Amino acid sequence: MVRRPAPQWPGRADGPAADMAGLALRDLLLRVSRLADDLPEVTALDLNPVIAGPDGAVVIAARIKVAPYEPQDPFLRKLPVRRREVLGGAINEYQRAA
Repeated sequence: MVRRPAPQWPGRADGPAADMAGLALRDLLLRVSRLADDLPEVTALDLNPVIAGPDGAVVIAARIKVAPYEPQDPFLRKLPVRRREVLGGAINEYQRAA
């Protein structure tokens, strides 16, 4: 959830301080997105609370859940199993769907 800046910040809620806080939150979201792309082992990420101000965003507490990652190629076909059978003394190779 993204909230409006606190009223004690200088300027109005739509002024320069709010713009800087918005940029800080945008930067934080881009970094979290990069983390998710670079480390597929991360299955859950909880950043609570996040305080954003004109100087940047600060994460007070973070919880990360990781799990082993097994790469899966969506374009990888599973080929049929090759089996050999002996028919009448000759080896006959064929492919059978498993």
